[in-house]
Amino acid sequence: MLDDAYYKERQARFQRILERIGGRYAFELISPEHGDIWTRYQPETTVSGRSFLSACAYALEDVMYCREDAELGYLTVLLMESDNHLLAFPPMGAYEPERFAAVIRRMRHMFGLAGEPFRLAYMSEREAEWVRALPDFTVWTDPGENDYVYCVSELTRFDGPENANRRMNHSRFLRRHRAETRRIEPGRGGCLEDCAGIIEAWCTGRGCDSCGFRCPRDTALRTVRDLDRFRASGGIMYADGEPEALMLLGDMGGGMTDMLNIFARHRYSGLSYALIDQVCRLCIPDTRYLNFEEDMGIPNLRRFKESLHPAFTLPKYRACVTV
Repeated sequence: MLDDAYYKERQARFQRILERIGGRYAFELISPEHGDIWTRYQPETTVSGRSFLSACAYALEDVMYCREDAELGYLTVLLMESDNHLLAFPPMGAYEPERFAAVIRRMRHMFGLAGEPFRLAYMSEREAEWVRALPDFTVWTDPGENDYVYCVSELTRFDGPENANRRMNHSRFLRRHRAETRRIEPGRGGCLEDCAGIIEAWCTGRGCDSCGFRCPRDTALRTVRDLDRFRASGGIMYADGEPEALMLLGDMGGGMTDMLNIFARHRYSGLSYALIDQVCRLCIPDTRYLNFEEDMGIPNLRRFKESLHPAFTLPKYRACVTV
């Protein structure tokens, strides 16, 4: 388990690197105040980077910084991964190959000044092709990092033989429980308490006191307290009048929303299907796609995401300078 001392050491190390770079390459820790900048560069590819909700939720644990380059017109996002290497998201926005190459050169120079290896992450297939055309780069993808993307309209339908099991479990849950879903509104009395109660019960059910690295409880609680500033939404499901489950969503742009977390007090059969159905109807009825992000190679998580029948999966490419 990675504790607070680990995070503080990582952030101090990262800060020392950025201070060495300094000057025109100054970065700031991502916070809700960067919402307008992030939205301005929200990627049309829906792959490059994250929703603003996801970025802010994990900014402290991942040590995520950003910097806008007004001259070339792009946003760079830096983060320190668990192996303690600097990593850069590719430029956010729509770029032609020549401009993209210029941005990569500038970013690579910055990493050289820091004395750190230069790596890229969360690239779309188009961006990966542009990197392959550059000298000295190796590009790859990991199936465990592929995003599962669903049509929102299909998540609220249960027809067809492929949905027989999902339809049965969903119906069973609704027969056994009186379910109602409400939007998460931090200013409404009891809302934050209901969210906290669900999250704490979820942790207790997992026998989890604290996850340490990227703790879902900590990030979720931080998120629901400041939902509007994170440009996010979500819903609480009440079963038989009691707060039972919640789902947090962030706008990715390009007609896509991503799901940050699902929490539930109990492992009722069909609850997840009912929650997704109701939150989609309530919070994002006009959104085309819902991105459930990757399965991280976890078999049970992969089976669940496959059971929802994704419209497609999106590979996320990585690249590094060839040694």
